[in-house]
Amino acid sequence: MPNDTYQQSIAPREEIVHHDKNVSRLLAVISAGLFVLFLTAAIGGSAQGAPLAASFGVGIFAFIFLFLGLTRSVLRTVVTHKDIRIHWGLWGPTIPVQKVKSVEVRTDCSRVALNEASKAPNAPKLHMIAIPASGKVADITWISDDGTEQRAWLGVEDPGTFCEIVRKLSQKSTERIRIDTQEKSEQMSHQELTSEVINKTETNITKN
Repeated sequence: MPNDTYQQSIAPREEIVHHDKNVSRLLAVISAGLFVLFLTAAIGGSAQGAPLAASFGVGIFAFIFLFLGLTRSVLRTVVTHKDIRIHWGLWGPTIPVQKVKSVEVRTDCSRVALNEASKAPNAPKLHMIAIPASGKVADITWISDDGTEQRAWLGVEDPGTFCEIVRKLSQKSTERIRIDTQEKSEQMSHQELTSEVINKTETNITKN
C-alpha cells in the first residue's frame, strides 16, 4: 500500500488493487531552477528600481514554474476493481475497467510515432500523460462515457505490471457482465415460460 497521503486519498485503501507513482526528477529540477532564477530576477529588479509591474510579471513566471514542478512532475495511478484513476497534477481521467478495449506496453513514443498514431485512419483522440525519458509507457484504449474511443500513452513507473493487472481486471469484468446478462436472459425466459403456462391453464379452465 502507498505511503503517499495524497495517493491514499484517491481511493480507499481496501479498494486499491495496484498503485503506481512516477516522479520526473528532471522536470522537478528544471522547474525548481527556473523558479529560483525568475524569483531572483524579480527581487533583484525590484531592488534596483525596476517598474513594479515588470517585477511582478517576472515573479508570476517564477510561481508558474513552481506550480508545474509540484504538479506535472508527479504521476499517480491507482487501479481498483472498478476503475483506473489517473492523477497528473490536478488533471487526469478515470477509466472504468469494463470500458477498457486494450492495454499494452509501448516502447516508442517519439514524435514520429505520435504523428503516425494520431493521423491513422479513424484514430481515437490520443492523450500524452507524463511520458518518461525512456519512452516506455502503457498504451491504453477505452470507450468514454459519450461513446467515443479514447487512447492514452501513460508514463507509469512499471508499464508491464500495470498492463497485466488492468488486462486481467478487464477480462474479469467482461466475464462478469456476460454471466449477469446470461442469468437475466434465463430469468426472463423462465418468467415468460411460467406466464405462458399460466395463460394456457387459465384458458383451459375457462373452456371447461
